Amino acid sequence: MDREGRIGVGSLAEVNSQLAQIQNQYTAYGVRFTNASSAPAGTRILGAINKTAVAGVGVAGMSDFDGIAPFTLKLCNRSGGAVTAYYGEPGFSRSNDTFVECPKGYYKVWNDGTYTNYAVSDRPFAIPPLTNAEIHPVFKHNSSEQDYVYPGAYMSSYDGASKHESKTGALPDNVISRTTARTRSKVRGSYAILQDVQIRDWLNILMAVEFATRDMQTAIGRGYCDMPYSSTHDAVVAESAVNRIIIANAFADLYVVGQEISIGTSEGNNSIAADRTVTSIDVYDGSNKVISFDGAAVNIAIGNNVWSSRQKNGKCDSIGQGTGRAAGTNGKTSVIYRGIENLWGNIWEWVDNLNIRNNQGYTDIEGRIASYSDTDFGTVYSAMSATFPATNNYMVTPLIDPVSGLSCLPATVGGGSSSYYCDYYYQNTGDRAARVGGYLSNGSVDGPWYWYLYAAASGTDWDIGARLLEI
Repeated sequence: MDREGRIGVGSLAEVNSQLAQIQNQYTAYGVRFTNASSAPAGTRILGAINKTAVAGVGVAGMSDFDGIAPFTLKLCNRSGGAVTAYYGEPGFSRSNDTFVECPKGYYKVWNDGTYTNYAVSDRPFAIPPLTNAEIHPVFKHNSSEQDYVYPGAYMSSYDGASKHESKTGALPDNVISRTTARTRSKVRGSYAILQDVQIRDWLNILMAVEFATRDMQTAIGRGYCDMPYSSTHDAVVAESAVNRIIIANAFADLYVVGQEISIGTSEGNNSIAADRTVTSIDVYDGSNKVISFDGAAVNIAIGNNVWSSRQKNGKCDSIGQGTGRAAGTNGKTSVIYRGIENLWGNIWEWVDNLNIRNNQGYTDIEGRIASYSDTDFGTVYSAMSATFPATNNYMVTPLIDPVSGLSCLPATVGGGSSSYYCDYYYQNTGDRAARVGGYLSNGSVDGPWYWYLYAAASGTDWDIGARLLEI
């Protein structure tokens, strides 16, 4: 400004630049977590200041981020790689393949020495002196920019012939290797894959910013994680042609009406009854209760074991495309984030485009889905900038990886179920594949940052499933 109060050309340009920077920052929404504090709660920054989000129970929660991109996730039906109807429109049905449309987003995750910071927007933004934000890697599949990506609203079910689906009321496909999960996903078309590490990273960032915490089991719900699974839950009465099993009161009280159970000769065995829905739990005598279930009648012998098994998709349908948990006991109900059900709990989910060899992660940074593999450790896949921890424990700090752009995996561990990221981490040496989320009897170790980098891609068990992703 000169002596007469006039703004010079150079000064005006500088002011406009500063105003643009300020405006740019406030198109972004963020949260920061104090590195020196174990408290999982963070502090809102940028455009997220003074905003709130509360998850619902049985109904959609309330969030100031509703209507703000990139939080504008939409439930939709898809067929042949195209959206056929959105939630609320005529023709939409959860009985058809149901996905959640995620619009393109920009992001920045950085550690400034004092804080670990997350910021997102639907447009480019800059936070000086940092470099500009970038499009998140999930929107760069096949080396090209994607306007939308579509994770399955439900865990993948199997059509019985060749392919995976995403439908309400269906049982999640299980006892599948990652190789099989990838194959059944890709049968849908060239646009379909098994969910990869990029989509899980993006969803974790959105949740952290929206709820300003690293503890999603507290913010949204524990998930289907506190279910009974024990070798001691045995039948005490033998019966023929019945739809019930009689077990001790203390054990029966751990089950809930509406859940799925299986019965066999031991826990994990379903040779007598598989994936039946509990219809009632009633008194049998002073010491025992009757757990009744649907389906064909069976013969029960003394000593047969009942156990909680994978539960059907759709337990959060009443919440629509909102966020929360199904009505019932927290820990014994499914959770949902903006229309995506069971991101943690129920059964494990395989994750593609992440291979691990002796704690070193490898991923294809270009997201070339035709090249996703269980055996690539440096050909198409690139090594991440640092190794993952070589010990099992709760995640403390994320590996903010400049190679892949990911930040959902651990750099350090040593926390607890109510500190830092609040989710556990398992690892093993050798060639490993990634699972995420935990399963139905894991309890407080479950969550969206619960990574299981322990087993090979060929691993199969009743508690392992998958989720689709379409681009």
